[in-house]
Amino acid sequence: MNKSLRPALAELIGTFCFMFIGAGSICLDASLGAKGYGLLGIALAHGLMLSVMVSAFGHISGAHFNPAVTIALAVTKKCSWSNVVPYIIAQLVGGTTAGFLLKFVFPSAVASVHLGTPALAAGEIDPMNGTLLEAILTFFLVTAVMGTA
Repeated sequence: MNKSLRPALAELIGTFCFMFIGAGSICLDASLGAKGYGLLGIALAHGLMLSVMVSAFGHISGAHFNPAVTIALAVTKKCSWSNVVPYIIAQLVGGTTAGFLLKFVFPSAVASVHLGTPALAAGEIDPMNGTLLEAILTFFLVTAVMGTA
């Protein structure tokens, strides 16, 4: 395999697996109703899959799996700027593919839990505050990654 494609493929597969299992756990929990695993099961699915993907692909691509992480690592010179565009494209393709497959596997989850994607609480958080909250949480994520990478 082409050495320059290998890291992007690792990002695509890792992001796909993380999104498919993470968002899939939300869809499954909604489908199971009262018999679901709840918030703890959803959190464990996300955490365990991320750990597995970092172990599997960290040595190949750095296991960013998130455009914000990729950009932060490039800004701090821990990732080459030449990798930024291929990595982000791979991450977007991996996440989108996971979403399409989840739509096929859990068609009822489209309406009930929006395929596991986050949304603002209607009437509770306005878009401006939601954007601020997302920026703060992304800062926490990037800080955690930078502290351990």
